[in-house]
Order: sequence, then C-alpha cells, then structure tokens
Amino acid sequence: MALCPSNCSCAALQRFVSCANASLAWLPVGLPHAAVELDLQHNLFPTLEAGFFPDLPALTTLYLGSSRVEWLETGAFGGLGSLYHRHLDHNLLRAVPTGAFTNLSSLIFLHLEHNQIAHLLPGTFSSLKHLLCWT
Repeated sequence: MALCPSNCSCAALQRFVSCANASLAWLPVGLPHAAVELDLQHNLFPTLEAGFFPDLPALTTLYLGSSRVEWLETGAFGGLGSLYHRHLDHNLLRAVPTGAFTNLSSLIFLHLEHNQIAHLLPGTFSSLKHLLCWT
C-alpha cells in the first residue's frame, strides 16, 4: 500500500484523504488511486490548470472550498471521471469558462456559492448530463 502524501492524512485504507489547511499551492505527489474523497479546502490554488488533477478513477467527492481559486482551465478535472460531488464554494472565481467541466458527466452536485461569478455563459453546464443541483 502506498504511503499517504506528506501534509495530508489518510483514513479507511486511504479512501479518505485530507490535505486541508496545509497552505498547499500545488497537489501533493502520490495521492492514492483508491481515494473516494479528497479534501483540499483552505489551501492556495489560484489557477486550476489543465491536467491539475492526476487520474483518480475512484474519486467521487472533491472539496476545494476556500482555496483562493480564481480561474479554471478546460481539462483541470480531466482525471476525475467518477466525480459526482464537487465543492468550489468560497473562492474568488469571477467566471466559469465553457468546457471547465468537460469529462465530468457523472457530476450530480456542484457548489459554486460565495464566489464572485456575475453570470454564466450558455452551455457552461451542457456536458453535465446528470447534474441535479448547483448552488
């Protein structure tokens, strides 16, 4: 079994990974492939660039709240095809580019509240075929 990345804690056979409140500016190396929940709240990720997340095929829940996110690039969430619950609340997003959520067809819940988003372009959520709730 792989070790839990430094600055993180892991539980339940590395299925729950918390790297919250670690002042991270980039993802730690060696996130467990078995992770189903990843908590990255209260870090420093101003831009989530294409390829930001590694392939985490089991990940269903991602917490990125209060991480000073200002911009999302298309493909930032490319390795997270099983994600169904994502928290991007309490950040500094002013816009969400069309294509930011490409490859997230399983996403059901999306939390964008408490950002600085003035409006969303038509088609922003068009690839989210199973989206039930966004706030």
